[in-house]
Amino acid sequence: MSLELGHPIKHHLFRMRFTELNEIYWFMAIRSFALSLITIFIPIYLYKINFGISNIFLYYLFLYMFEFIFEFFSSKYIKHNGPKHSMILSLPFMIFHLWQLFSIEKYHWAPWMLAIAASISLAFFWEAYHYDFSRSKHTAKATKEIGKLFITLSIIGATAPLVGGFLASYFGINSLLLIVIILLFFASLILLKTKDKNFRKGKLVLSKVNLKSIKKHLIAYSGLGWETVAGMQIWPLFLFLIISSYSKIGIITSATLIITVFVTYWVSHRADKGKRTDYIKTGSIASAIIGIFQVFVETITQAFAVNMGRSFARSVSQSPFDSEYYLHADEESRSEYIYIMESTVDFSRFIFYVILYVLSFYLPLQTLLIIGLLMGAAGSLLMPLMPPAQCEICGPIENKEIKIIKKIGARK
Repeated sequence: MSLELGHPIKHHLFRMRFTELNEIYWFMAIRSFALSLITIFIPIYLYKINFGISNIFLYYLFLYMFEFIFEFFSSKYIKHNGPKHSMILSLPFMIFHLWQLFSIEKYHWAPWMLAIAASISLAFFWEAYHYDFSRSKHTAKATKEIGKLFITLSIIGATAPLVGGFLASYFGINSLLLIVIILLFFASLILLKTKDKNFRKGKLVLSKVNLKSIKKHLIAYSGLGWETVAGMQIWPLFLFLIISSYSKIGIITSATLIITVFVTYWVSHRADKGKRTDYIKTGSIASAIIGIFQVFVETITQAFAVNMGRSFARSVSQSPFDSEYYLHADEESRSEYIYIMESTVDFSRFIFYVILYVLSFYLPLQTLLIIGLLMGAAGSLLMPLMPPAQCEICGPIENKEIKIIKKIGARK
């Protein structure tokens, strides 16, 4: 359940004095930087080595299908061993997956073989991370705390594509993969020093969550899943057909840093005082409009302008949407709710790539990518279905109550 005001455990951005949480924070920073070096270039890399567009879609299809399956084992593991152990366990599988990418031209990995290690890593990492974050934040300041995390990771993540694009262009994608593997190995060492605290073992009981009551949550999160994969996997490949340069794509991606930081800061300091759902609606509609404009991009200048628009729209909706996610996790049985939500988003992404894979036998590449971008835009329109948490009004009331108590105390 949500932490009470005054609870000694705070989110890791505000509790650096606690060694184990300090280590988790730095783990997140290093992991984010390492994977941001390479993530947007993976579909481009597979395309350049003639992996085949059908195989690329099949790779992502298997990735999310396997992740959907492994979410259950991830939940069981977290309930028994704690979220930190799950995050540590995710790293060897990600490192192995990157080695597979590194050696794909030598060993000719099939799409399903390339996907399985990555799917295990993602399932064991994201459930654990969401679990840790949701139990650590403060209800009345959820968006502000998430916003500060996003700003930090945005600064780290925005510089990474620029560095990654430079390294891939001048030293080759294999050298970049090797650097990422080394960084992830270093990140795993950081988390090995301490144990999970404030964690109690338990059993996963899915009947604790009423699926009918969270139907809108599932649809909204599925929409986010489509919007995310369109932006992270389809859009970079679409850009590459126009720009044909790792470094220029890295520059375009990194150049959105200023607007991301500014808008996230502004939204995160205001959303907790009003309706988070208003920001979700505004950002999601803007994302859908930008998603439509993406299909008409033909020059690097247009690509830069559209990317700026995407960053603005996502910055408006991202931290309010995630704070609603975590506040709903407080109201439900946390482990079961997160498992169901993460499984649902995996399944939605699986459907996304099933559609593209089937169409890849009938349509040319650029048409397929346009369809993928439009599907992402459609997904954005589903995000406003995320309902407000029951404590949406309670936060400001709690703050007022605290002020009244302080005044009474001062009089005494």
